[in-house]
Amino acid sequence: MILATNELFTLGSLATYSGSSLAVILVTNSLSMAFKLKKTPPWLGLIVSIVICVAAQLLAPVAPDSSTPAPSTAAGLFVAVLNAFLIYATAFGGNAIVVGANEAYTESIRGRPLSFAPRSANRPEPRFFRNWFSK
Repeated sequence: MILATNELFTLGSLATYSGSSLAVILVTNSLSMAFKLKKTPPWLGLIVSIVICVAAQLLAPVAPDSSTPAPSTAAGLFVAVLNAFLIYATAFGGNAIVVGANEAYTESIRGRPLSFAPRSANRPEPRFFRNWFSK
């Protein structure tokens, strides 16, 4: 089987709400894992979402009769930054759901009810999905 890399993420899929949210989760967690960070800095996801939204805005073609601001205008970039905050909030929530489900599954395997206490020394650190606002 040949992997068609041009079909994984495209500019069209990154320009969607779900595509850009997924990209923020993947890039943020991948950077955290690649640099072996104990904690994922909360600002990392925001920076990634701003870069993705501004890049998608700058690279997006605009139809001549469209009411959307031109990509390189100040209004277009302002909307892209606002969208980046929305994408970041969505990515944060999606990542938090997976982290919570992972912790619940880990606790259920050990036969204990899920506790919302801080992570103790005997609880394993998640591998890919990490809490972005861990204490």
